[in-house]
Amino acid sequence: MAMALTGRADAAVTTAMEAALLTGDLGSNWDTRAALLWTLIILERFDSVRAALPPMIDSARSDGSARGLIAVYSSLGC
Repeated sequence: MAMALTGRADAAVTTAMEAALLTGDLGSNWDTRAALLWTLIILERFDSVRAALPPMIDSARSDGSARGLIAVYSSLGC
């Protein structure tokens, strides 16, 4: 988010992707996932968010993670 707010949008997107937002390698760290999703939303990378949400929703549901559901569903309406 700091990169996005300081005019380094491309670096922010690259960092978010390298942090494995789309691959699910973040495990149950929903706070990090939510921050990455919102960074991409602020940067208007909606296709990336749309691609990331379905597997994240499945993961949150299968784990029974209320925190995960909040993270993904708060991003879903954007």
